[in-house]
Amino acid sequence: MLALAVALLASCADNQEFVDRAALLSDPASQLRLPAAVELAHVGAERVTTFEGPQSAFDGYILGTNADADAVLAYYAGELGRIGWTRETTTTHSTAELAAWWWCKDRMTYRLAIKDQEKAFQPEFYQGQSFKTVFDARLMSRSISMSCPYSPAPLPTRT
Repeated sequence: MLALAVALLASCADNQEFVDRAALLSDPASQLRLPAAVELAHVGAERVTTFEGPQSAFDGYILGTNADADAVLAYYAGELGRIGWTRETTTTHSTAELAAWWWCKDRMTYRLAIKDQEKAFQPEFYQGQSFKTVFDARLMSRSISMSCPYSPAPLPTRT
C-alpha cells in the first residue's frame, strides 16, 4: 500500500514538470496564423506517458501557403517576438522537414517547421491544392528544468 502511495505522489509531482494542453491554448501564441494560410490539419494531444517515457502536451496546425519559407519565418519571428517569446539557437529538424526554428517562454516551446512536401505527407493530404510552402506551427510543453533559452552543458574536454 505504501508503494502505491509513493508511486501516486511521484506521478503527481512528475505531472507538475510540464504544463498541460489547456495552458498552451491559453497563450496568445496558440492563435497565431499566417494570413491567407490554409489549414490542412489541427494536431495536438494531452501529456501522456508511453513506454518511451513522458510525452509533452502539444497543440498546433499544419498549414499551406503560397508565401515562401522566408516570409513564413519573418511573420512568426516578428509575432512571437512581439508577444514575448525568445528565439532558441537550435534548428533541429526531421528528415521530412527542410528547416525548423524554435522559440521558448516559461515552460513552453513554439516550433515552426517547413515541411518537405514530397516526404512529409501523402498527396491526398494536400486536398488537391498546391502550395509553395507547407509548414507545421505548434506549441509544446517544456520541462520546468529546461532553461529558456536552452543552453546545453558543454561537452567534456580531453586533457
